[in-house]
Amino acid sequence: MKVLKRELRENRTRGTGLSPATRNHIHYPKLCLTAITALGCSLILAYVLVLTLSLFFADGLNSQFEDFDQIFVRAFLTVAVVTLTLIAIRWGLMRHFYEHGRWAKVLTYAVGLGMASAVLDPSSSIDRENNVIRYWTSGLLVWAALALFFASRTSHLPAYQRVAVAFLGFLVMLGAIDEIFQFHEFLGDTVITDTPDALRVDSQDFITLFVALVGFVGSVVGLAAIHASERFLGLKLARGIRKSAMLFISACIVFLVAMMLDTYDHYLENFVNNVIAAVLETDSSILEFTEKHEFIIRLSNCLEEFLELMTAAILVCCGMVLLQEQNLTGSSA
Repeated sequence: MKVLKRELRENRTRGTGLSPATRNHIHYPKLCLTAITALGCSLILAYVLVLTLSLFFADGLNSQFEDFDQIFVRAFLTVAVVTLTLIAIRWGLMRHFYEHGRWAKVLTYAVGLGMASAVLDPSSSIDRENNVIRYWTSGLLVWAALALFFASRTSHLPAYQRVAVAFLGFLVMLGAIDEIFQFHEFLGDTVITDTPDALRVDSQDFITLFVALVGFVGSVVGLAAIHASERFLGLKLARGIRKSAMLFISACIVFLVAMMLDTYDHYLENFVNNVIAAVLETDSSILEFTEKHEFIIRLSNCLEEFLELMTAAILVCCGMVLLQEQNLTGSSA
């Protein structure tokens, strides 16, 4: 850690990133633990904020004010995004990412503006599909698709790899169109379960979750097939294909988490409320307040939209890294 901090201080003046040797010294488990702690503190602060605000109403926790959930979600996201950004800067991750070129900085700004516009959007609920963030997500998906299309046209890729990259770009473009026009919202129906809690289950959520799961499993199987072909058949991947494949799998994992949050939001709400009930055994008013406004359901739906934006950003990285590597191959040929 001392080596990392020393190099970060030196590189602030030189404008350079981390060396590969120092990059390997980053303690990623500690970094993940720091990020999880930041998210937990953000959640606690959001609860404290809405509970404090309720004191300014005559009815207190029984107030009929309906926007406590929006305040809760926007407060959590603001604190979480700012804190995670500061952690990334502190650990040198942003500087390392910017080493990939100017497009990396443009992508960072686009993601930041997309998140900020979603939090500040006064015309729609932040946890709804019609929030302004969907335009940013769709725009990034179009960028990713175009990068993949251009990468597939290079003559440095074998024919079957060009077809695979072009097909991936086609799927990403379909995702961009769906994000704008919301075709997936017309799939499935809402079903009321027979459980004592009468949970609402939207079968459309399970359809999108299934699509995400298929994409993740398919990408893992594809990467395993590529590895086996290299090892046993002697096939060689074009430059950047392996790195792009890993980025695509990462995008599938993020999207899968987003769909799981959307599908199981009611179960998460019940779990958190049970924890609150266990902690506050004698104060049922706070539990009633949290159940009334469904804070975790709103937060889960909002995180789904934010994770979809991150999925699009990772897909942009997937396309740009491949395109960049192919251009380097062409210039060195």
